[in-house]
Amino acid sequence: MSSTEYTSASFSQWVQAGRPLTLLLGLSSSVTGVAVAWMATTDHSGNWYTVALLCILTTLLLQIGANYIDDYADGVRGLDLGRSFAPESASSHEVTRSSEPAASAEPVASQELAQVFEPHERALGPARLVASGVNPRSVLAAALVCFALACATGIAATVLTGRWKLLLIGAACLFAAWSYVCKPLRLGSHASGEVLVFAVFGIAAVCGTQYALVGFASAIGWFAAASMGFTAVTVLLVNNTRDLRVDKAHGKVTLSVLTGHIGSVAIMRFALILAGIATLVPAVWTRGSSLFVNINLMLNSGSPAFVVNIVALVLAVCPFFLALLNPVSFERALSDYQRSFTLTCILDLALALDFILMAVAVTPIVY
Repeated sequence: MSSTEYTSASFSQWVQAGRPLTLLLGLSSSVTGVAVAWMATTDHSGNWYTVALLCILTTLLLQIGANYIDDYADGVRGLDLGRSFAPESASSHEVTRSSEPAASAEPVASQELAQVFEPHERALGPARLVASGVNPRSVLAAALVCFALACATGIAATVLTGRWKLLLIGAACLFAAWSYVCKPLRLGSHASGEVLVFAVFGIAAVCGTQYALVGFASAIGWFAAASMGFTAVTVLLVNNTRDLRVDKAHGKVTLSVLTGHIGSVAIMRFALILAGIATLVPAVWTRGSSLFVNINLMLNSGSPAFVVNIVALVLAVCPFFLALLNPVSFERALSDYQRSFTLTCILDLALALDFILMAVAVTPIVY
């Protein structure tokens, strides 16, 4: 395909390229930030709910923009070549590609990539626009539009609250989204993606949202940030373990490439356990008196708080079970990718629900 022969993507393809399942991460983190902010104050008057909605929209728009910029940057460098490969019925060492690499892509021999994969393996990752023949400039433009909209909603939240440090948080998130895949840093290609993901989906999304709503980040807010951050790290590790061999063939150095499959699974377990601890500590902390001291009083009075407490604590221990089950079912990263990826994204949403239940069940806690 020449550099001027591009295909048009359907609306569905654009939606899929935005990776809707991964948006659970941004949604969970920002909603968790709202929940811990709710716990920290009784004053929800004025623009409180408007600012909360703006924070959620800002996070989601930044994430969609980051997904598009990732598609663009990897596509023009040829790093998506080989991410779509043979189905189970294909002949041995046959690699299926959506299109030729973009004109600026780094050449990688298809014969070399063909030797990377087993014949029965099949692609389960998201569709890629640039690798499918869509004009890279169109994908870049979509990313920039999302970033511009995120700036608009972020600035609106800043104006409504008067907390101008939010601009610094937003600028840092934009820098992170760009630097993950683009020059000059390309942190995602230098085994730094996990640190970046923890900072954005944990600290910035959770503590930044709480700061926007109440003017500070509480101790429970930091625990919540750790919970969301470590879960997001697990999702990235699942994704990079799926792509381990093709990334290695392209010279892209991720943490999974450095540690190998066994090391990646071990880190996943550890991250899930840390996410569970970061959720369980505030789950017990915020209901120490209501659940463990006054349990008989609640049972006798029929208080719904008891049920809420039990559900919250059950959700808080979910990461510990997933730490055992998810990586064990992940013996073949490619064949079990979709199950592991979906389970981990749902876990992130479940932990966010846990913090919502904390907010519902307890009075304001400003630790």
